[in-house]
Amino acid sequence: MAEIKTIKHKLGGITAIYTIIDGITTFTAVPAGMLSKVDGKKLTLEGVKYNRPDPMVQVSVFGDAVNRQYSAGQTMRNGESCFQLKFAGQNKVTGAEDTDIVTYFNRDGVRTAEHHLLYREGRKFLECYTVYVNGGESDITLEMLSSFSIGSLTPFALDNPAGGIRLHRLRSQWSAEAQLETRTVEDLLMEPSWMNYGVRGERFGAIGSTPARNFIPFAALTDTLNGVTWAVNIGCGSSWQMEFYLAQNSVNLSGGIADFEFGHWRKVLKPGESITTPRACFTVIRGGVDEASQILTERQKEYPKPACEQALPIIYNEYCNTWGRCSLDNILPLINSASDFGIDYFVIDAGWYEKLDKSAGFYTPRKDYYPNGLEEVVRIINARGMRAGLWFEYESREYDELAGVFDGHLLTRDGKVIRNLERAFVDMRDPYVIGLLKKDVIGLLRDKGFGYVKVDYNENIGVGCDGAESIGEGLRQQVLAAQEFFGEIKRELPDIVLEMCASGGMRHEPSMIALGDQMSYSDIHESDEGAAVAGDLHRIIQPDRCQVWAVLRSTDDERRMVNTISKCFLGRMCFSGDIDGLNARQTDIVKDAVALYRKCAHVIKDGFSYFLGKYNRSMRDPKGWKAVLREGAGGVVFTVHAFSEQKILKIKHKTLIDKKIDGVFKASGASARIENGGLIIEDMQARSGVVVYLSKGDI
Repeated sequence: MAEIKTIKHKLGGITAIYTIIDGITTFTAVPAGMLSKVDGKKLTLEGVKYNRPDPMVQVSVFGDAVNRQYSAGQTMRNGESCFQLKFAGQNKVTGAEDTDIVTYFNRDGVRTAEHHLLYREGRKFLECYTVYVNGGESDITLEMLSSFSIGSLTPFALDNPAGGIRLHRLRSQWSAEAQLETRTVEDLLMEPSWMNYGVRGERFGAIGSTPARNFIPFAALTDTLNGVTWAVNIGCGSSWQMEFYLAQNSVNLSGGIADFEFGHWRKVLKPGESITTPRACFTVIRGGVDEASQILTERQKEYPKPACEQALPIIYNEYCNTWGRCSLDNILPLINSASDFGIDYFVIDAGWYEKLDKSAGFYTPRKDYYPNGLEEVVRIINARGMRAGLWFEYESREYDELAGVFDGHLLTRDGKVIRNLERAFVDMRDPYVIGLLKKDVIGLLRDKGFGYVKVDYNENIGVGCDGAESIGEGLRQQVLAAQEFFGEIKRELPDIVLEMCASGGMRHEPSMIALGDQMSYSDIHESDEGAAVAGDLHRIIQPDRCQVWAVLRSTDDERRMVNTISKCFLGRMCFSGDIDGLNARQTDIVKDAVALYRKCAHVIKDGFSYFLGKYNRSMRDPKGWKAVLREGAGGVVFTVHAFSEQKILKIKHKTLIDKKIDGVFKASGASARIENGGLIIEDMQARSGVVVYLSKGDI
């Protein structure tokens, strides 16, 4: 007869449940009000064939036996290492802010692992991470270690109902970021076999130094019969993985650093050494994936930002005007025009620097472009009432330039310099590199008086690099060192605004979002599908941190200009393009947009988003319409984009009750009105946008 113990903790609206079966600890969580609906047999595996618990710490130590059940090569979960971790106690530590529930595990009688579950009063989410310690007398080599593992999904039914479980992920590619994918358990062949033998697994993630390529580190599961959703994200800037895993007729969800099979990761721990995993953030709610995903982004509201960022200042970036040839002469008209439009930040993008050679620093301003130095242009920008910004890309540059100056300081794999055609990567773990960057990046920003920095990243290191016990661990250390330098920028220049860019949106993950004040949303600057991406990103980034570009062209007709600007209401408004060549009508359109944006910025900043529309999901040939309804204190911002002609849209939503229209941004011909508590939009052309700001008041 199995020895079973259950420990429960109510943490705000979430009840965390630890079930210990013969020393093996499993973990799940439910909405606090639904504890009575949990099927106890599901947690204790009573009557379940092949009833091995699913350990809450997933770890693989080199040399241990792997799980049988046809799992080799498919997953590294549930090997011998997991079942050798035995429950050794739990401690609830209550501090000034956080409650930390620490669960201890022994292996062979030696303290080996800790699982930390963190809660702060008022939050709707929990955080967790794992610490693994080599408490023995010999080296060990880890090949997998989870940040989290949530099991027994769904705990409300002994047998998962056919068609009742939905699995959610955010697929992501360059210029196609954050598309929600929803599949059933049956779609992914994750039903149990006829005899409940043989595991079913779906391991996914991102490999390399662009953690939002293929997938964004987010996953969720919805029990549609009970209306409950579990959702989780991981803050990991290097290779990461998550797994949907079926065993014992339960879907289990785990994730962390990409393992040896998936990400070539091995980590040697000497006696007494430890490793701490990236943090995961998760929630469980009575509701759907859209709500659950946004609850996880609430963590971002706690990150500090410079005082100048609080009112959502508007940006102009000159790149889509000068295309990398930005001199004082050709940006002076842009500076004057940006100031006339009331823009707050003016950013000088790529192309301002000399070609790298042995006589130049890592970044040196071009003398032919800026004969009196960058300080002159900063003074001009400041005199026009704007904050001056500057672009860098220092982790990766052209190989032909780096090779002559940074020989011995570039990333290698198996002894060969990693080259992505013309690109190579500096070793951010190297003190020589960091010393140069402190002088040529931080020093330049400080000395020239810049108040804003855009840091770009336009390549992927790939599976890993030399310099550690495995190439996957080398990659992890490289990215952590890069993140440490981001922290150094903010420590040295605490008032600077830091924009993170990675070919647009290839670093959309929590640990990178935490380091920057803004994230570039995508590289879709002049295509219609940019509106779809900007809206989808609300599931992973708070809009006040998501910079959305509108590229203005002097050839734009009214429809095109309104369409491209309207998507900026889905995040931070950033203009680029021909701002100095607009006619009177185009100028009025920009000024109208700026005025409305400032009026409703508080809703964009502190609101909650609802996703509406009928959209064919094609990026290159979109059809239908897509809208985001953002509700905040005292108002609603409704942003809709029509990809094909829409004669009439009738929007009924709870947030529209008792609201009146307080501002509209649209092209001629389209109209918006409130009727019977709903919003009516009429006569939207194909490839057009409309923004409606609604506030409380008599209709």
